[in-house]
Amino acid sequence: LPEMTEQIFHWNFIKYIINTLNINVICISNSIEGYEYLPLIKKKFKTIKTIDLLHGQGGKSENGGFPRISSKFDNFLDKRIVINNYLKDYIIMNYGVAPNKISVIYNGIDCNYFNNTKVERYLFRNKFGLKQNDIVISFIGRLSEEKHPEHVIELARIIINEEGNNNYYFFIAGDGNKYNEIGQLIEKWDLQHNVFILGVLNDVRPLLKDTDLLFVCSEMEGLPIVVLEAMAMGIPIVASNVGGLPEMIEDGKNGNLIKYDNDFI
Repeated sequence: LPEMTEQIFHWNFIKYIINTLNINVICISNSIEGYEYLPLIKKKFKTIKTIDLLHGQGGKSENGGFPRISSKFDNFLDKRIVINNYLKDYIIMNYGVAPNKISVIYNGIDCNYFNNTKVERYLFRNKFGLKQNDIVISFIGRLSEEKHPEHVIELARIIINEEGNNNYYFFIAGDGNKYNEIGQLIEKWDLQHNVFILGVLNDVRPLLKDTDLLFVCSEMEGLPIVVLEAMAMGIPIVASNVGGLPEMIEDGKNGNLIKYDNDFI
């Protein structure tokens, strides 16, 4: 709406859409304005049902994020949907939402699309001149504070500079406000020959196909799509034991979980 018209027209537009299309259920996700219009919607349209979808607890810089924002409008929501049991327990405990009002619906992916047998091997390794027996560790996600991509550089520094394992290569795929910082850290520790920052990839499957280990080093998480994608392609995962990750990964069976603290690396 903010990109379509001025705010003074938003409420009239919402009413028009609901009436014209005979809307009977509204789902709000990651929209402050959506929550703010809930009281008006419920007052004007007595029979309409309202639900929201929450993905995470909100990072430190978000001051509680959408769980906090949405809590003010809980009385105007008929149903709450979250993507893992961790988040369900979190909003019950912190915001007093009734347990029977919340349903957990896990994220999903197309396992046929992320089929290991349908992706060509060695595309990334050949592009960067890697050997078949070189070890590839990948990080795929937002380069943001809560995901701590700088841990990838620290891990690379230890393995390559301190331990002298030059056959380890690290690929960082994604974008975010820490992009420049990560590039500077790569140069600072002279890791340009072993650590590659790729930016956003339209198709992560070739990278996953050539990956020996997916590294997830977030301080907080919801239910990361990339972990589902990696699992579907049979890629081992080492991840921080936070958010919904323990609901996806059984430590020692389909990956390894590490307590996130000051000694994480």
